[in-house]
Amino acid sequence: MGRLTRRLRLVVGLFVAFALVAVACGDDDGGDTAAETPAPAEEPAEEPAEEPAEEPAEEPAESPVGLVSTEDYVADLEAANTDFTIGVGILGLAIDFHVIVEEGFNSAAAEAGIDLVLLDNNYDAAQAVENARALVVQDVDAVIEYQCDAPTNEIIAELFEEANIPVVAIDCPVPGAPFFGGNNTVAGTIGGEALGQLVLDNGWDVDSTAFVYLDFTPAGEPAAARRQGYIDGFTNVVSGFPDDQIFDLDTEGTEDALNQMRSWISGHPEFDFIAVGSIEDGRALGAHGALVGAGREDSSVLVSQGCDGTAQDFIRADDPIFKGSVDYGPALYGFNTISIALDILNGDPVPEEFFVDHVNCEASTIDELYPAN
Repeated sequence: MGRLTRRLRLVVGLFVAFALVAVACGDDDGGDTAAETPAPAEEPAEEPAEEPAEEPAEEPAESPVGLVSTEDYVADLEAANTDFTIGVGILGLAIDFHVIVEEGFNSAAAEAGIDLVLLDNNYDAAQAVENARALVVQDVDAVIEYQCDAPTNEIIAELFEEANIPVVAIDCPVPGAPFFGGNNTVAGTIGGEALGQLVLDNGWDVDSTAFVYLDFTPAGEPAAARRQGYIDGFTNVVSGFPDDQIFDLDTEGTEDALNQMRSWISGHPEFDFIAVGSIEDGRALGAHGALVGAGREDSSVLVSQGCDGTAQDFIRADDPIFKGSVDYGPALYGFNTISIALDILNGDPVPEEFFVDHVNCEASTIDELYPAN
């Protein structure tokens, strides 16, 4: 009995202890037993801020160049917005034609109410590049480039393209720019026809006549087109003119033309008559000096290009040699090119090419083109 009683007590004690442990480990649904304090909940991690969505890049505005034909374009200075600064790299200022061009720029800029930055390229390709860089630094709104070394114009085009500055080219193309200036084929043809007609009117023997052309080949395609126009116009009038009586002198300017023409005259005594065509009036002036120096006043004629003040003086004085010069209207270069530049800046259509009107300035037309007063 005693051992059985002790075993019963042990079983009952274990049962009670087990019950107490079970209650202590349970949740607080069992009454007044203290519940275990839960660990603090972790705060949710912050969501990374969303980056603002990139706005789609604006499509570049369509270029207005080429959206109107040459025939339909009307130059004027009444642009919607003239609050611009326009840079000009002018070919040079040493000959009368370019002085007239400069005066036209100043007059047109004043009429349009724009600021003008005009730099002299001084007939030098390296100077033209330096001037282009200077215009980029000055942050002009547009540039009118008058520079006739074709490879250099490629460099200049890249400078302005990188700076996002639109360009208008004068007389010699600049890649990517609308062109203003002479229609070289037409102008050359007019000059050649006039020169050929003088040969016929004078009754010269074709076999004793030389055709000498004063060129400037670094000007590239425009110069080549003008030369070919001269030859085509001359040979159309003087039919059957022999190719081996056509001579080219590639000249650097007035003095070089003078010296080369002197050398040519002394080296070709077999020709009794000389018909001279020239790419422009400065070189024609040099050739004229050589012909006068050789006593060829009665056996030579000359028709040039540009009709600058010197050419006008010769023509008006009825010079026996200097008989004509194809007109380009240099006084209007500034008006026309500033009009094109302003239209580009205002998004108005401009032609890819805009040519001047050509007519041969000679005794019968000079007073109409350039009144004496």
